[in-house]
Amino acid sequence: MSNSKLCTDLFSRIVNNREEDIMGSAWQGLLGTDYGLFSLIGIIFMLGIGVFFIWFFSRKIQQSADEHARELRKGASKPPVNNGRS
Repeated sequence: MSNSKLCTDLFSRIVNNREEDIMGSAWQGLLGTDYGLFSLIGIIFMLGIGVFFIWFFSRKIQQSADEHARELRKGASKPPVNNGRS
């Protein structure tokens, strides 16, 4: 089979494929194979970690802001800590 015939055949297969067939095949690959399931588990895990980090850092930022506001209300007259810097 010549290269031009091969390219024409491949192009006609792509054009004639419906989107539903392609998406059905993708879902079947994701849910129907062992590597697809491991990929899905990895994706869900990474999204979960992202949600956890957003929650965790938001909470820590809010706690720090609340603590800072409390110190300002107390009228702390102490100078800021130098932490060993000159």
